[in-house]
Amino acid sequence: MTVPAEWIIEAAMSIKENNIKRERKNRIVFLDIDGVLNTLRWDAVIDSHHMHFDKVQLLNRICLEGDANVVIHSAWTKNLDVNIIASILWSHGFDIENIGILGTTPKKLTSTRYHELPMYFDDPKNGPIDAWVILDDWDLRWDEKHLSHPMFKNSIKTDPGIGLTEELATQAVLMLNK
Repeated sequence: MTVPAEWIIEAAMSIKENNIKRERKNRIVFLDIDGVLNTLRWDAVIDSHHMHFDKVQLLNRICLEGDANVVIHSAWTKNLDVNIIASILWSHGFDIENIGILGTTPKKLTSTRYHELPMYFDDPKNGPIDAWVILDDWDLRWDEKHLSHPMFKNSIKTDPGIGLTEELATQAVLMLNK
């Protein structure tokens, strides 16, 4: 799927406006895309940048009911700018008018998600994070040395063959609202 330039511009303007409106919020959904908003049942070449509409609606529900913004922590950020990712999300039903996309986790040459998430979480410029949930198809709690970081306790692992489900969305909302 090729994203039209006007979608990218519109999404970028919405991101800027929403981030200004939502700066005060420190409730975050750390979002991986592959295996969360899409599944293994798609062809990465044919369906490039594919997301399931119903999974994006579940993300909307989590953010709106949990009063949270999104930070992208996906392999997609290695090749795509956050504005392009936002426009792809929007084209699949993401509520960009009411949910802010704050950016991405930091990328370092040798970093993995295990390192990027704590770097974002611990960066003082991101302020104290009051509530968060990590949506990922990787089990981020497998490594004991990373378990000591408080952010991994709010990690929800999706099945990459199924993606985000109603049950996991409810669990995410509960984590954000506890």
